[in-house]
Amino acid sequence: MRKASLKSWINLLKGNPNKMHLELVIAFLILFLAIWLFYTRHLGSEYGPTTMKRARRMIEFAKITKKDIVYDLGSGFGGLAIMASRRAKKVVGIEYDFLRYFFSIIRAFFHGARNVGFIRGNLFKQGISNADVIFLFLKQKTNQKLKAKLKKLNKGARVVSNTWTFENWKPARQDKNLKVYMYVVGEE
Repeated sequence: MRKASLKSWINLLKGNPNKMHLELVIAFLILFLAIWLFYTRHLGSEYGPTTMKRARRMIEFAKITKKDIVYDLGSGFGGLAIMASRRAKKVVGIEYDFLRYFFSIIRAFFHGARNVGFIRGNLFKQGISNADVIFLFLKQKTNQKLKAKLKKLNKGARVVSNTWTFENWKPARQDKNLKVYMYVVGEE
């Protein structure tokens, strides 16, 4: 096997420029996808979709009514927010990533979800004080950082977390198999 060098790359380019371009495009796409999928990690979350089974359980646990205002923190592509909108008065998804945010808006439009709005921004800097229900699928450390903000919600507000818990808070309901935990503000 021949060792790749600058000279061999130049010879490859001279002999078959299309192959070289294809390799560069593939390398760029892999790099772009890796950065895009993981760059939100510095905020305390990286993209991971909520399964349909978990989404249904989260909505079931929250007991959403037509009077409820729901926030989905780190809403990704908006699937959970759109599902919740069928039962809620209003749903707000907060997503830091521009492409996921943009896709969420388009997705909500095509689903006819008129009571869903999306905010592109940092979930730590957004106002959520009027929330009746909070959905989140973040990391353990991020949940801990959010505790103080969540404690300020109105008594009785429901916080439903996918996979990760809140240290020293007792869930009002939980599904250990699906790893869905629901907390009630004032009862944690």
